[in-house]
Amino acid sequence: MKRKVLWLIISCLMVIALVLSSCQAATTEEREGTTVTGKVTEKEAAQVEEEEEEEVAVEAGKEMMINVWGEQVEKPQYGGDIKTYLTFEPGYADPYFGWQGNYCTSGVLETLLLGDWSIDPAINDFSNYYIPLTDTKGQLAESWELSTDGTTLIWHIRQGIHWHDKPPMNGREFNAFDVEYHFQRQLGLGYGFTERSPYDSRTASLPVESVEATDKWTVVMKGTGFTPSHIEFMGYVSWHCAPIIPREVIEQYGDMKDWRNMVGTGPWMMNDVVEGSSRTYVKNPDYWCTDERHPGMKIPFADSLKFLIIPDKATRMSAMRTGKIDFWGTNMLEEADAIRASNPELDLFLTWVSTSDHGSMNCTKPPFDDIRVRKAMTMAINLDELVEQYYKGYADATPYGLFFLPVVKGFGYDFEDWPEDTREAYIYNPEGAKALLAEAGYPNGFKFTLDITSAYDIDRWQLVKAYWTAIGVDCELNMLESTAVLTSRAISGVHDMTVTGWRSTTTYPIDRLGCFVTGNVENYAHWSDSEYDDLVKQAMSSTDFDEFQTLVKDASMLYVQGFALLNMPTTQSFNFTQPWIKAREHRTAMGGSNFFAYYARYWVDQDLKR
Repeated sequence: MKRKVLWLIISCLMVIALVLSSCQAATTEEREGTTVTGKVTEKEAAQVEEEEEEEVAVEAGKEMMINVWGEQVEKPQYGGDIKTYLTFEPGYADPYFGWQGNYCTSGVLETLLLGDWSIDPAINDFSNYYIPLTDTKGQLAESWELSTDGTTLIWHIRQGIHWHDKPPMNGREFNAFDVEYHFQRQLGLGYGFTERSPYDSRTASLPVESVEATDKWTVVMKGTGFTPSHIEFMGYVSWHCAPIIPREVIEQYGDMKDWRNMVGTGPWMMNDVVEGSSRTYVKNPDYWCTDERHPGMKIPFADSLKFLIIPDKATRMSAMRTGKIDFWGTNMLEEADAIRASNPELDLFLTWVSTSDHGSMNCTKPPFDDIRVRKAMTMAINLDELVEQYYKGYADATPYGLFFLPVVKGFGYDFEDWPEDTREAYIYNPEGAKALLAEAGYPNGFKFTLDITSAYDIDRWQLVKAYWTAIGVDCELNMLESTAVLTSRAISGVHDMTVTGWRSTTTYPIDRLGCFVTGNVENYAHWSDSEYDDLVKQAMSSTDFDEFQTLVKDASMLYVQGFALLNMPTTQSFNFTQPWIKAREHRTAMGGSNFFAYYARYWVDQDLKR
């Protein structure tokens, strides 16, 4: 309460300050190893340039090694246990029936492709769920080929991988017929399956007409036009159809909902479940993969991985403080400051957060049907001041177009490369905003309502209101009882402005592009641009990744120039780990459904833990 009152006082002071000062204005690197249309180019091992040797401080008694980037680092240890948490009980272990299944199977089941953990973090730091196809490597598949006409997709399956040594698989070698069965089940194309999975619309819309294992190590898919997005989706992105499920389990039990029947090829095997309390995995002693960052070392390093079910936020924080869990994260600066004060020994890693509260202006209703008004609303907000004063520096004011995350590189033009007139409209300029309003016929401003709920950052929006007040615009917060009501109003188009911009987790290019196509249900701004629609259509049918990326960038620029949404700061999340958990950085993804795969690559310093 005190914080809200404080921010209201600051809002008033900011309005006064703004009025008094209103007369004052305030290259993509090419990477080798990418599979291109019509052929497969194998990725080469990471190359380390010769540099002058630097002295590295080595702690006495620590065994050292050279990692994939040529750095001298502490050699990972084997053994120990990793403990983390889930905020809910997943309920079942078969991804076919919904996304929750992945919270049981990630790390147990594997996908055809995986984020390439050996890539330099400067290129991709793996802090975002979307991993571009260019930043992946083969997992169950060694490589893939796409025909030049996009109608044939061939997967070359990796040899030497075995299912877990438990019934009914009993360590059988994984092969192409496992992939054939899995996708025919998902897509209703054989083995008695005649309907596509009803639990995922994206799976239902895949252009796959047939899936056939032509030999033990080759799978051929035929379709009406495969694109890079389809390869991403089937290869690793989809939480429903990308994780490969064993045929014998489905034939024996009908499905894999029961965790006791779960068998995979991955680094972890589920060992115990206490409903509503915990889920425990043990390492797969026969796992086939070695660590990408520490050459030659088999994974997983830890002996077990345990998830405690902790729905309550305060209980999770307490568990971290007392060492009962090894990981904890928050988006709230106050919570981060509190745990840093009580537990200064914890390691902190910052990641960028994809949020949805960017503010959609209804482009079909006055005054927001006039692009000059939409520009003015953007120009009136001092993003740099918000970053420094409200977010205490833990945010970024830079506009990123369709992709508000700095980690999603290559799918938008850098701000400094935007056309000058576009760039200027995204820079704080209250006098310029007033001039635009006058030009649009609103010299004295106007009144409007902003749909919002308590789930959003109301304090931040109060500050934004203050900026608008300074240019003569009166904003009333329309407090709604639920997000469902807010979304319903946004879809129907009865709102002036709504706080939501898109689903916050929608960071995949095709999904994000689709949000702003004319008539799309998630186009909460009801913005329409035929040129944008055409670019999206071309992107969705492109079979060449470079072309696809360029089309996305061009579409993103049209979106930027439409000013349908406000640009708000990209914020950061505070991720803490116990000092005995060793990793170069705490990251949250290795591509789509592989969101627990990184735990196999973390190790426990057992001397520190004692």
